[in-house]
Amino acid sequence: MIKNFSKYTVFIFLSTAIIFLSSCATAKKAEIKPAVTAEKKGLEETKIRISHPDAYYHFMLGYKLEFEDINAAIMEYKTALEFDKDSPTLLVRLAALLARKGQLEEATAFAERAVQNDPEYFPALLLLGEIYANSEKADKGIAIFKKIIEINPYNIEAYLNLGLLYGSLKRYDEAEEIINKGISINPSSPLGYYYLGRIAFDRKKTGKAVGYYKKALKVDPAFKPAYIGIGIVYEAQEKYKDAIKEYRRLLDEVDMHDREARGRLVQLYLQQNDFKNALIELEKILEFDPNNPDAHLRIGLIYVEQKRYKEAADQFDRVLMARPDDAKVRYYLGTIYEEIKESDKAIKEYKRVIELDPKNIEALTRLGYLNSKEGRHEEALTYFKKALEYNSTRAETYLFIGVTYIQLEKYNDAIDILQKGLSIDPKFDELHFNLAVAYDKLNKKDECISEMKETIKLNPKHANALNYLGYTYAEKGVNLNEAISLIKRALEIKPNDGYFLDSLAWAYFQKGWIDDALEILEKAVTIAADDPVMYEHLGDIYLKKLRKNDAKDAWLKSLEIDPKNDKLKAKYKESSFGDPDKEDRIKSKMKQLEEKEKKKKEKPPESKEEKILLTAYQVKDGDTLESIAAKEEVYGDSTKWKLLYEGNRSQIRDPKILHPGQILYIPRGEAGQEKKE
Repeated sequence: MIKNFSKYTVFIFLSTAIIFLSSCATAKKAEIKPAVTAEKKGLEETKIRISHPDAYYHFMLGYKLEFEDINAAIMEYKTALEFDKDSPTLLVRLAALLARKGQLEEATAFAERAVQNDPEYFPALLLLGEIYANSEKADKGIAIFKKIIEINPYNIEAYLNLGLLYGSLKRYDEAEEIINKGISINPSSPLGYYYLGRIAFDRKKTGKAVGYYKKALKVDPAFKPAYIGIGIVYEAQEKYKDAIKEYRRLLDEVDMHDREARGRLVQLYLQQNDFKNALIELEKILEFDPNNPDAHLRIGLIYVEQKRYKEAADQFDRVLMARPDDAKVRYYLGTIYEEIKESDKAIKEYKRVIELDPKNIEALTRLGYLNSKEGRHEEALTYFKKALEYNSTRAETYLFIGVTYIQLEKYNDAIDILQKGLSIDPKFDELHFNLAVAYDKLNKKDECISEMKETIKLNPKHANALNYLGYTYAEKGVNLNEAISLIKRALEIKPNDGYFLDSLAWAYFQKGWIDDALEILEKAVTIAADDPVMYEHLGDIYLKKLRKNDAKDAWLKSLEIDPKNDKLKAKYKESSFGDPDKEDRIKSKMKQLEEKEKKKKEKPPESKEEKILLTAYQVKDGDTLESIAAKEEVYGDSTKWKLLYEGNRSQIRDPKILHPGQILYIPRGEAGQEKKE
């Protein structure tokens, strides 16, 4: 077993050759199923060498547990060693399991003990060589494999492992030479040709690699890794149709359940945005493994791409039934809830992400955004600051904090944090834009204009900056021709923006083009009918045209939207329209605001938590379809058990038999209601 040899690793424990392979053809790792070797020639050592009966008893318990509970198996082997501390069988089995768990240092110690007790015990030598290779102790690994070959020159595994180790060190000529020697010992083994193919591929000799893989298949037409190897070569050559054909051949002619081939097919289809065929392959995976979380995850991500958000949420829920602590999937689920406008659920998922991964910057940022959107700016600020604490190099975080300070009317704080952001990314246009806004709020017009100009310089199509600078000039009554030009550029980008139209109308008004201003502003208020500034401007223009009743009505509409505009109230009185606070429509609006403020101060009644209906359920010991259906979060009615049965026929053969750990889909109609029988 060789680490980093074209990302392939090989483990051979005792009489079983367990080969874990991953491809270097693409950036993503691709697992290949175990390849079985038949060449042992004296190295099997199948005789169990245990002298004490109690040790043998615990050995048998451990052996039975190896593929059920590896930790329990390790404990049994350690107990067995207390009765027979020098048993090579026990030492090797224990070392093998520790190596499987990645505890290589402890595995090395037990394997070395076995070799010290019997320097020619082949299973211990093979295992120790593999562990050395994985521990980046190449020299020791090479020495071990050479020793095995010296003791028994007919052992093909030693040749292959030595060849792979040479390959991992890029000593390719030596690797090919030693693997060819192994092939000469047993030409009927596909493994040797397969490893030569891997080496050729690593050397970028793709044609030669395919040739070796085909030789492996000639020896053994059912040798699955060779099909995968050929497919990977085609992928590297961007011959995707040929790669698909090769994986299909494996599935159709050799093993229809091969996960590696099916997984690579899915990946190829996704790379080509062929979601239809990717979904077909993923559904086939679920036919054989209904609770496969990775398949459900990929289906969910495809649904997101297709904007089928509720179906995607259902798939992610199934993944979380199997992996409730998967922070990434919970983040995906949060983004879906945002898309379907269920902010409370999104916040709940993002908070769970933070519980699992406190330094998750994206989740902290989303929590900040959602709280800010709901007007909870102080809470939003807490999340943004936490994100900044964990990563102070993201300019976007400084922007979010700066915008939040502006919303809290803490303009000096906003200026300070936005300037810090610009020290990290001086060319970030949004930082300059919001810095200009903060300066404007403090009536620092020159600084505001300077930052707006910088924003436009960095991004000539920044519509908001073009409009803001143009309106600033119009408001001051300066550079009016430039103001009109800037606002028109903004309108080219957003032609139906009511606020931009208002800016243009005001610039025209300042130029004295009253009729043009009125025409544009009357259009603007139909687009943005809830803006008090527009109606104030409209009243100003009406008054200029001596349309006093229209002016009065426009100003009253402005005051209905913003009844606290004292400057407009003064202007209203100066125009001899009377006291606006005595107008019934303004009194009514003020009363509404007072009641709203009063309710804010009152403690809101505790609301009952919304009942969450499950979309999937993980079977527990003792569950029946009836008891599951009766749960409030499922259907709340045991007679609905047939819905569960019909919706999960692919994994339930007998409705009376359920297995703990099964994940059942809960069929529902629209709005979360169960379908009628």
